[in-house]
Amino acid sequence: MPNPYATILRTPGAWEFSGAGLIARLPISMIGIGIVLLIGEQTGSYGLAGAVSATCALAEAFVSPQVARLVDRLGQWRVVPVQLAVHVVGMVLLVVLVQGDAPQWTFFVAAILTGFLPNVGALVRARWRYVLPDGAGLRTAFSLESVLDEVVFVLGPPLVTVVAATWSPAIAILTLVVGVGIVGAVLLLVQRRTEPPASGGARGDVASALRVRGMFELLVVLAFLGGIFGAVEVVTVAWADEAGHPARAGVVLACYATGSLVAGLTYGIVRPRLALRRQLLVGCSVMSVCVVGFAVATSAIGLCLVALVAGLSIAPTLVASFALVEELVANEQLTEGLTYLTTGLVIGIAVAAPIAGRAVDAYGPHRAYLVAVACGFLAAASVALLQGRLTPNASAWPGHAAPDGA
Repeated sequence: MPNPYATILRTPGAWEFSGAGLIARLPISMIGIGIVLLIGEQTGSYGLAGAVSATCALAEAFVSPQVARLVDRLGQWRVVPVQLAVHVVGMVLLVVLVQGDAPQWTFFVAAILTGFLPNVGALVRARWRYVLPDGAGLRTAFSLESVLDEVVFVLGPPLVTVVAATWSPAIAILTLVVGVGIVGAVLLLVQRRTEPPASGGARGDVASALRVRGMFELLVVLAFLGGIFGAVEVVTVAWADEAGHPARAGVVLACYATGSLVAGLTYGIVRPRLALRRQLLVGCSVMSVCVVGFAVATSAIGLCLVALVAGLSIAPTLVASFALVEELVANEQLTEGLTYLTTGLVIGIAVAAPIAGRAVDAYGPHRAYLVAVACGFLAAASVALLQGRLTPNASAWPGHAAPDGA
């Protein structure tokens, strides 16, 4: 049997834009932990650090879908550079304000600008849909991108924590978040032949993807999943800092991502025959059980093992979500639809991060992991209740909507 990953990467231009997307996505795994490290070190308050990180995430959740509609209408080349420029200004301004002991309210102003971070995952997945127009191998491509997402989260957290511990959080943000982000975005955007053509219509010609049946429900499910990620990240950073070994946070989060990477590679080859909404239900249920381990682990090794096992459920769950979006929305809504998926995750992170930060300040890291546990069980319960709303619309992508048992 031919390797499905090798097959799709032989598509002209595929490995080039996918590789550029990998570089451009690297800052995504470092921006949240970088902000927490920067503000936590300077002020000593993880509640404040979580709140600023949440502000960045909420700004991204609001801005990204609006920008995605412009991308669908005008094209990636015309829109993304402006978005990236605003994000870079915000990141640099945040570092300057925190380092300069500016009033804390100014941190939130800068955080709003940092929320203009380009949604590289949606841009790359839209390119895959363009170069694989018949849909063959598309789920393999989405699995590959989810695996690369996890590669980013394996490399990013330990890298930013090591640089921050060796030099400073400010240097880590300016070199890794800002510098790498600019390089990756440029490498992706110059590849014009694989850029999906702009629809060219007026703003009101195409209805919002959020109005498609099942999209809002999917966003709700993903928000609870994002709550798991946001809480785990903030609490793990606080746990490592309390233990006197800040770099260990990166190791634990890398284990979390490694488990997801392994599962994602397997998912792209096995291709389960369950309906996508049922795959999502299984994934959320497993995640809700596994995340309990974070609250009961009592040692660094135990926490790493829990993270590795818990990570096994992440990629299959997210791949099923992305595939559902591809089936739910129409072609001219794809970038927006994929972006809304990320928006759901970001909203969850934004809500859970400050709650987890305050829980750390009030009860300590060990009990604060219960925030992630609550999010896990809410995710499983919500997807179980919303199964009937997550049925793919066969008219949106003729020939792509999976039958109930597929």
